[in-house]
Amino acid sequence: DSKVISHFVYFHDSMRVNEQRDDGHGKRGGEYALKKKDLLDLTDEQLDNLYKACAGHTGGRNPLNDTITCCWEADRLDLRRVGIKPDLQWFYSDAAIEMVKKNDYTEIDT
Repeated sequence: DSKVISHFVYFHDSMRVNEQRDDGHGKRGGEYALKKKDLLDLTDEQLDNLYKACAGHTGGRNPLNDTITCCWEADRLDLRRVGIKPDLQWFYSDAAIEMVKKNDYTEIDT
């Protein structure tokens, strides 16, 4: 769901207090999105998925659907920005796994 993914980009780290360890920042970001629901053009189901994607993006396992999978994998592929090497145990899709294995984060054809 591209609308949920787009909103995830803005909210998942929006309540961080630093770039290092910040337990609970995803849940806070998801709660912030819920508080702003009147400003978002999302259905209740989309808002629920957005909250779950934000709240679980750090350490979450077994995503509930492809939208949450996409959110989590995109965030985890971007951890290199803070010097963290992506770890295969946190990826689900073949495309993301190949990117990590090859250490190649350029756009791929799907």
